[in-house]
Amino acid sequence: MRIGILGGTFDPAHKGHIYLAKKACAKLRLDKIIFIPSYLPPHKKGVKVTPAKDRFNMLKLAMQDNKKFKISDMEIRRRGRSYSVETLRRLRKKYGKKAELFFITGSDSLKELNKWKNLKEILTLCRFVVVERPGFKTSKPPKGFIFLKISAKDISATDIRGRIKSDKPLNNFLPDSVKRYIYRYKLYGVLAGLLFILLGNGLIYAGQDNSPAGTIIKSQEMIEREKTLREKLDKNEKMHLKKAIVTGVTLIDKEKIKEIIDPFKNHWISKNDIQLILDSITAAYKEKGYADKLGRISYKIRKTTLNIIITETSQ
Repeated sequence: MRIGILGGTFDPAHKGHIYLAKKACAKLRLDKIIFIPSYLPPHKKGVKVTPAKDRFNMLKLAMQDNKKFKISDMEIRRRGRSYSVETLRRLRKKYGKKAELFFITGSDSLKELNKWKNLKEILTLCRFVVVERPGFKTSKPPKGFIFLKISAKDISATDIRGRIKSDKPLNNFLPDSVKRYIYRYKLYGVLAGLLFILLGNGLIYAGQDNSPAGTIIKSQEMIEREKTLREKLDKNEKMHLKKAIVTGVTLIDKEKIKEIIDPFKNHWISKNDIQLILDSITAAYKEKGYADKLGRISYKIRKTTLNIIITETSQ
């Protein structure tokens, strides 16, 4: 089996990541690519990173339409700083000596190779694949490396975060599902979240007072309104998830269900988070070809336990 490994912060996951994975999959003739979001990236000390749960969820949404794409939360569950050598050891143990592992990274990583933990061991555990990134050209990759020429899309997660904070156009950099997630949970800045609420509720329309003074007043009103809504959400619509029990499922393996639910455990979650879990389970049935056998998914909450009831049909 030929397995690609694509790690990173994915803050947020964007179309550049998906494009690169598709091209690498084709050029390297991979059976699958495993996306592995880091908990804390080792080479970004002092840099604020979006919570792992949100980055995991956005990545899952971005890659959900490709059957060869898989996602692993192994680095998130391990917590602490994520070192590639530790991840590769676990993958080698899981897939065995016969599996061919291809560790995919951008050419911008080459300038920091001397900082990588146990690089020599990494090269014994996998084939190291370098993809040229815009602005980081390399004429000759190190010995033993695979150099992959892909006309990578010039999309930067840093640029996307900046655009959201300053309300600049996103130029189709993000899948719609990821964009909705960012605005729903107000990631990367208040302004984008407020504008999303205003637009979503039809509160911006032609003829409004769009002067600086009018905009400030509207923003203050929206901040107060959002604060009230958030307090209400905290009281009535959140639970601290300690345990999740799934009953009725037979067609999807337990490991898949665990993979979907684990990122939410030991967190305060809202009804939107629960709906995301249910949607992911529905997507898992579709991915396995059992969409027609899924009848109904419902849930009940008992204190800190989420009970998910799945009804499968016998069609």
